[in-house]
Amino acid sequence: MTRKLFLPLAAIAFVGYSQAFATGTATSTFTTNAHIDSSCTMSVADLDFGAYDPFAAGALTGKTDVTVTCTRGAVPTIAMDNGSHFNGSLRAMITGTGGAGNELSYELFQPDAVGPSGALTTVAWGSTGVNVFNAGSAPNKNARTVKLFGSIPAGQDSTVGTYADSVTATVNF
Repeated sequence: MTRKLFLPLAAIAFVGYSQAFATGTATSTFTTNAHIDSSCTMSVADLDFGAYDPFAAGALTGKTDVTVTCTRGAVPTIAMDNGSHFNGSLRAMITGTGGAGNELSYELFQPDAVGPSGALTTVAWGSTGVNVFNAGSAPNKNARTVKLFGSIPAGQDSTVGTYADSVTATVNF
């Protein structure tokens, strides 16, 4: 029983003895660093105008969503190219190989604001100047919706068929 008591007492004595010879302490302050780069992702849902009636008095309109997700504080701008079948003055969807009677002209327009309530403007969507949409500074990392509006002018004399175009959207940040 004496031996069982001796070992814990010896350990306590050793700790007390070693601390008695400590002569001071030293500290060091250091900095931690990280950085967050501006970053955005974007997706655009297809714009399906539905059935075009060449005898209708008004344009056929449609809309879809552009979804942009950015780091807080990133300032994204969204550009749209002229599509694969631009005819020199208007975007065009084609059927078959295109050409006379096989094109359906259309235009894309920007909204007046970011969000689901963004309303149609007369500003065409493009890739330079005022035609690039400025989505403003991202308030957080949550996805934001930007409306994309389209219009096919009335009275076009095009052939029966299914028309399509491919537009590239680009987000710069």
